[in-house]
Amino acid sequence: MTDIVISIVPKLDPYAPTIGPAALKAHLQTAGYSCTVIDHNIRLYNYLETKDLGNHYYYENDAGFLSWINTGADPTTGETWFQLGLEFDQLYEVIRDELDRWIAELKAINPKWIGLSMLSRFSCAVGIKMCQLIREHIPSAKIVIGGAAIREWNTMWIRRGWTDYYIFGDSERAIIELLNGNITYPGINSAVPVQIENLDELLVPDYSDINWDDYKEDHTIKPVFVTASRGCVKRCDFCDVAAIWPKYKFRSGAHVTNEILELFARYQRQTIKFTDSLINGSMKAFRELLTNLAEHNKHIESDDQAIHWESQWIMRPKNQSPESDFALMKASGCLELDIGVESFSQHVRYDMGKKFTDEDMWWCFEMLDKYEIPYQMLMIVGYPTETEQDHIHTLNTVRRMVELGYVSKAGSNRPPAGRFSFGNTLLLGEGLPIWDKYKDKLEYYNDDYDWKFSDNDLSARLRRYIEVNELVSELTGEEMTWFLEKSKREYEQSLNDKKVRERIESKS
Repeated sequence: MTDIVISIVPKLDPYAPTIGPAALKAHLQTAGYSCTVIDHNIRLYNYLETKDLGNHYYYENDAGFLSWINTGADPTTGETWFQLGLEFDQLYEVIRDELDRWIAELKAINPKWIGLSMLSRFSCAVGIKMCQLIREHIPSAKIVIGGAAIREWNTMWIRRGWTDYYIFGDSERAIIELLNGNITYPGINSAVPVQIENLDELLVPDYSDINWDDYKEDHTIKPVFVTASRGCVKRCDFCDVAAIWPKYKFRSGAHVTNEILELFARYQRQTIKFTDSLINGSMKAFRELLTNLAEHNKHIESDDQAIHWESQWIMRPKNQSPESDFALMKASGCLELDIGVESFSQHVRYDMGKKFTDEDMWWCFEMLDKYEIPYQMLMIVGYPTETEQDHIHTLNTVRRMVELGYVSKAGSNRPPAGRFSFGNTLLLGEGLPIWDKYKDKLEYYNDDYDWKFSDNDLSARLRRYIEVNELVSELTGEEMTWFLEKSKREYEQSLNDKKVRERIESKS
């Protein structure tokens, strides 16, 4: 009998398996436990692709993966309870046969434990259904869930009978303690985990159960995930990373390099996708890693032996991030950076806790452009202290970025270095530092989407989101997404709701 099967639960981008299950497999097997990893995410995507529905359900209309509804509070504890919603029911009718195959396979394996790895809120609906099916068809198996998605409502999963245990935070040791029977180990059914102090003790993830030919991305790219650090040196108020990893911990550049080269030797994976909140948290470790990768790439005999990488990365002052760093990033094979710029207004960034200056920002843009390092700017629309003047500044900065050539204009043959990614309007909900900062200052709060701070209400945020994305589309030629069309519908509805609210207030 297999000790544990760990499932990668949909929905995630279908270009590589997540690192967590493979990392746990390596540690479990070293501790004497048998473990099988199944990537149900790629199986579901490929199943939908046979119906020409993969792109539709994963990118165009993925609401079914987020479909659960609030059913009120547990009368005993007051805790919020949820159940699957109508949109998931509709999705389930499409994927029912595939999920039935998963359950039949799990039943044939007959594991003592089934672990569900859920990386985001997009995994919760399928995760709930899998738990329900496992309970029905494999009642002897104990269920444990883990991943970032279970931070919210984790005890509800147990109270509803969907799972026996959850693990919060670092799991390499916790999962072994759980299988050993030590259910009081920190992080097991507890929101107070213990961090692994020395990340250089981590083992190389074991991907031996993975069929790499199943994945969507061009096989010449050959991506694989690597974790070089946990936590963050910043304390941005809209982010929950500090709740999972209060301390920033990082691996040495040499240790990360050895893992990368081992993954290349075992599985021929040569594009590294770092999972880090920031790859340049420790400049010493970062430079050591870059130097090692640059040295490897310098001595390869052919391009199919080159190592490439992409990661999240933070802007630092010029004296902390000199031009030599950008040259080294290029030589080490940097393919793309995700940069949390968040706002082009310096005061808004400072309010967020993202304290780099405009001078720092433009220095980094200049260097990234000079060394032709592609990057994506992750932007937030509608932070509480964002004003209409800040929005106009954002529109003008978008124009300036295109005029300077940092972002390619429509019809240009020049390869773009920078890309804009203006996310949907800011969600303001419990569990984040931003909530404690602004909850008592809001004029009204209907939900995490619909709230008002000063003149910043839902209508203003949606309008700003629409205007900046339409400008980006006009200047760069990028196609407008279905989400933008959805925002336009919501904007019209928000204006109607606003008129109704104003009439009610005027009568009172």
